[in-house]
Amino acid sequence: MAERLHITADRNGTVEQLLARQPGLSRRQISRLKFLPAGLLVNGIPARSVTPVKPGDDVSLWLHESSHRRPIPYRILFEDALLLVVDKPAGMVVHPSPGHEQDSMQSVLEAALGHPLYLKGRLDKDTSGILVFGKASWVPSLTKTKKRYLALCHGQVQPQVICTPLKLQDRTMVPSLDGKSALTYVTPVRSIPGGTLVSVKIEHGRMHQIRAHMASAGYPLLQDPLYGSSCECGASATEGRAMLHCAAVTLRHPVTGDRLDLAARLPDDFLALCGVSSP
Repeated sequence: MAERLHITADRNGTVEQLLARQPGLSRRQISRLKFLPAGLLVNGIPARSVTPVKPGDDVSLWLHESSHRRPIPYRILFEDALLLVVDKPAGMVVHPSPGHEQDSMQSVLEAALGHPLYLKGRLDKDTSGILVFGKASWVPSLTKTKKRYLALCHGQVQPQVICTPLKLQDRTMVPSLDGKSALTYVTPVRSIPGGTLVSVKIEHGRMHQIRAHMASAGYPLLQDPLYGSSCECGASATEGRAMLHCAAVTLRHPVTGDRLDLAARLPDDFLALCGVSSP
């Protein structure tokens, strides 16, 4: 089955004029579609770049085939012909690497879909939450993506902005005057036994930025094996991962420009440490 991207015409003009206004499509990509069988359709009828369109017309673009698709074993937060957004479980690496050639998130999803995917963001192995993939190699970088994380930290955290530069040293990021700039905005959400649930937004997106910054401020993430100590609030019921979750993402669709507001619910291990029962 062909996967197609649908765009609704908003004014009179031609197919080519409509596509040229879409922020993620280049002239080369538009030209390629013209030479594919059923590459361009207007209201389900084969069209050319000079075919006229009027407001409300449905213009669809062929992207790729997915004839061997199997069920995706993760919660899908958004999907169309160009993007796939899933809720990543903790404990899975994101992309293939030595020892994880077949069991990474990307490998599993590609096997299910039957075509390549292109990662548009990263999460650590133990971080859960929202992960974005492009379904075509030409999907541009989603540079204006905004993310909000939730973390469980030791101590009673106060609202703060952490701006300590960070430098890589022995597999961890450490505060250093000659490190790279990093900004972390921390807002307490609620107290939990022995700690605080916090909402975090970051700039720069350095490796381990949230984990390193919270530890440097004296509030390491619960169960963090690199930057903190073992949890003191009933962690025996969990598998002991750093308690960090990508809970919300706002981005612009790379072709239509539509705003997408995506959310991933808290996983069971977070809820258990917060003293909340799973729904």
